[in-house]
Amino acid sequence: MTEQELDADYMRCVFRLDVDNPSLEGHFPGLPVLAGVVQLHWAMLLAAKLGFSAETFHSSPRVKFKMIAQPPLDMQYEIFKKSDGHFSYRLSSASGLHSEGSFS
Repeated sequence: MTEQELDADYMRCVFRLDVDNPSLEGHFPGLPVLAGVVQLHWAMLLAAKLGFSAETFHSSPRVKFKMIAQPPLDMQYEIFKKSDGHFSYRLSSASGLHSEGSFS
């Protein structure tokens, strides 16, 4: 992933999701899609750059999966640090919003 923007409360990362991405293996043969659990994992990894860690999460994420992410796609993550100490994310492409959610 390529970081495009980063400050204390916001991060924007742009990346290319290609068919040969290892995260797509097995999900699904012949029709690769980016699994929801991978989307959440990547959001948490990016949020760590804003000071969050897996140990700080106390509840399940509130997530909406809006559209299948099927390669090849140019995508972007936006990570937002919220005033209550939580973070939210949006995963989108030129096709629209793929998923969004918040963690606490």
